[in-house]
Amino acid sequence: MTDRSESYLLEFPPEAHYVSTARIFGAGVARTFGADEDLVEDLKIAVSEACTNAIKAREQGTVDGPVRLWVRREEDLLSFEAEDTGIQPAGDSPEPIIPSSGSTSEDIARRLSLETIRVLFPSTEIVPGDKGGGNIRFSVPLPASPPPA
Repeated sequence: MTDRSESYLLEFPPEAHYVSTARIFGAGVARTFGADEDLVEDLKIAVSEACTNAIKAREQGTVDGPVRLWVRREEDLLSFEAEDTGIQPAGDSPEPIIPSSGSTSEDIARRLSLETIRVLFPSTEIVPGDKGGGNIRFSVPLPASPPPA
């Protein structure tokens, strides 16, 4: 049996103007594996939201260092994961813990951002991050056969 998993990593400074690079990266990987264009458009929104949350967490001092976006291909799925968003997994609860930023509008925006990702990709989950906090992870289904080379 062969291992058909592949991983890709984008690492960028926690600055808003790099979010477009993350969108292009995610869309490019998805297109490489034959994802439908409608799905790619939804994916770009979800990647933008996840990376923006990661940047906000770094601005609030919840997490240090660059933003990391992993894409892992395993068989017929692409999993996207934005590292250390400052959101805490809530154990057995489906609702993550989002620490208050001190601004009601900022807190609402972070929750809406997460809900946007969930609406687009119901597989969305908050998983424990390597540096504490939680990572936003969601999966994208791929077509059964790879695109022609």
